[in-house]
Amino acid sequence: MTPLLRPLAYDLITRRDNLGGWQRSRDEFRMLVRSTPDHVQRHSTARLRAVLRHAYETVPYYRDAWRAIGFTPSPEMALDALRQLPLLTKADIRERRA
Repeated sequence: MTPLLRPLAYDLITRRDNLGGWQRSRDEFRMLVRSTPDHVQRHSTARLRAVLRHAYETVPYYRDAWRAIGFTPSPEMALDALRQLPLLTKADIRERRA
């Protein structure tokens, strides 16, 4: 690939795969710096819920551990529900090592 086409190809691939990387994080940070504290809180809570939902859907350990205590992440989930989540310890990781 010629040196002139490499940046264009990189840009197309990152857009296609939604891998904007640091630029997306920078833009989000800039938006949050100008936001009200209430908006930052709502944004942070929404992102936390998305991470918990992703972990539940993709990581068998979390899905099993959370089901055992009756926890299911949802958009309506209260943040107080996080207190019931079990902590992941080194012993847990060692037990499940493949």
